[in-house]
Amino acid sequence: MKQSGKTMGMVIASLRKAQGMTQAELAAKMQVTDKAVSKWERDLSCPDIQSLPRLAEILEVSVEELMQGETRPASSVKRINEIVDLVLKAHEMGCATVAVTSVEYSGHLTGKHPSGKRLFEACTYCLDNCTNYGDTLVDVPALGQRICPASGISASYLMWAVQSTVVEKLLEKGLKPSVYISNHMPDAARINGEALENYEKYGF
Repeated sequence: MKQSGKTMGMVIASLRKAQGMTQAELAAKMQVTDKAVSKWERDLSCPDIQSLPRLAEILEVSVEELMQGETRPASSVKRINEIVDLVLKAHEMGCATVAVTSVEYSGHLTGKHPSGKRLFEACTYCLDNCTNYGDTLVDVPALGQRICPASGISASYLMWAVQSTVVEKLLEKGLKPSVYISNHMPDAARINGEALENYEKYGF
């Protein structure tokens, strides 16, 4: 059952109505609040990935059919496609690329790029930040939804881990990497200026 041109919220609302259920009835079956269902149908939030099999069962469709609704605005799709374009261009230039993303979340999205590739598939390497679908840490029953994204924390950790590893490997080879310091530190302008000059000259 193709749901082309519809958001996930529209798909849920359409299937719920086809079952003759109210939002409150669906909420009771899902053990969430009717406010949560309302937010799903207005695309203000998404069902947690763990609840999708149960939701699909209630609405009498497969999880795949339920997920066919488009959850990303056109502007977001355009931006992602532009990034994939840059990645593919970098590959043409012989440059390796690294994606930091949630494979669980990205795996549920449909690629909109002409190549058919999603960002984590287009990049040379993919660092999985292991966040859940919906990118939330804390369940708040009173709100009927989960809050507090984890991706920012995990992405920062991964980037600093990569940076420290690169610095370690370069030093092992007797190479001094160009590393910026905080602009609030004394003499930062000079130090960072020299770091930039060395990077442009040596490439590290």
